[in-house]
Amino acid sequence: MLGYSGNNLSNKLRDDNFSEKELRKIAELMDCDFDDVDKNAWFYPYVAAANNLGLVQGIGDNQFAPNANIVRQDMAVIIKNILDKTGRTSGDAGAEPFGDENDIRSYALDAVNTLKAEKIVNGDQNNNFNPLANTTRAEAAVIIYNVLSK
Repeated sequence: MLGYSGNNLSNKLRDDNFSEKELRKIAELMDCDFDDVDKNAWFYPYVAAANNLGLVQGIGDNQFAPNANIVRQDMAVIIKNILDKTGRTSGDAGAEPFGDENDIRSYALDAVNTLKAEKIVNGDQNNNFNPLANTTRAEAAVIIYNVLSK
């Protein structure tokens, strides 16, 4: 693919620096079948790339919901997928559970617990994660900083 025959693209992504132009070309070649992501939308190649890399799976029923807010538990799943793909998690999800752990959906529980153990997310003053609350810009900034500081 793209002149990298004989090499695994994942290895190429890990081992070499890509120019922005090369990364955009790779993203443009990827495809996704979400019913609500128009192929002409500015974000289509990025959603397609994230989907093809296993970072996002959508919200079900072949929907991605590109204009919806993202709740905290879904952000945790995406961040954990990124960490897993880049080999940056310790695999330890042994942190003390959040006080509202029963409110965290089963698909997100491992991600939330892992990010807590990795000190990427914290609870509020009552040790609650608030899984269905929208992720604020401030929370996103903290998460991004904590991931990049890892």
